[in-house]
Amino acid sequence: KTIFSNQKDELSMNFSLDIKYMPFIKTRRSWPSDCPDYLEFSLYKSGKSTFEALLTLSKIVKVNQSRFSYAGAKDKKAVTAQKVRCWRLEAENLKSSQKELKKNGISVSDFIFKKNELNLGQLKGNRFSLDVKTFQKIDPKSIDFEIFFKEGFVNFFGPQRFGRFDSPNHEIGKCILKLEYEMAIDLILKKCINDGLEVSKAKDVWFETKNAEKALEIFPKFASIEFTLLSGIKKLGEKDSLGAIRSLPRNLRQ
Repeated sequence: KTIFSNQKDELSMNFSLDIKYMPFIKTRRSWPSDCPDYLEFSLYKSGKSTFEALLTLSKIVKVNQSRFSYAGAKDKKAVTAQKVRCWRLEAENLKSSQKELKKNGISVSDFIFKKNELNLGQLKGNRFSLDVKTFQKIDPKSIDFEIFFKEGFVNFFGPQRFGRFDSPNHEIGKCILKLEYEMAIDLILKKCINDGLEVSKAKDVWFETKNAEKALEIFPKFASIEFTLLSGIKKLGEKDSLGAIRSLPRNLRQ
């Protein structure tokens, strides 16, 4: 909120303007006083990362994506379920959008209001059901499962942790820690082998012109991370690299 006050100088007849910036304070406005602020629900998705699913959901129910919080990201190449909370969202808004959500591989249920948002790591664990497929027939009796129980097995981290070999997440994180935000942006927007033709062309436009608006004109929205980042650059300007990175959802940046 900004408070303006005019003061008139009787000698010069000039006007001066004093501007005081007051800190933003959340108010309930029309939100019921007896209702907690956060709507919790179960999010079911397939073929989408958590970030992509919430980006799609936010557009369908017409709320800002930053209002959603969750305890951890779930894999894209899986059928997953997880708890999500949204600040001051009516349950009816989600219920009435079920048909449109299902068209996008998303479903929601189990609505209940909670006092606080969710934070990364705020979960007891994950439960997995694996469908193991091979090109050769394997006799289950030939596998010594006792070794797994006693010694464990190698945990291969996937793209969720370290990214693709041509777009390493740990290198992006290293740049952010070193305050090299422009380099971090370039790594995020770097061309990758699995990029489709549209994405590849849009990235070429960005690196050739460094013009976010031109790149966004041909950038497909399904590349949600890159699209959101470029939108932040367009809004804040190329010089505000940190602001552009902060335009990405907090759960993704952490």
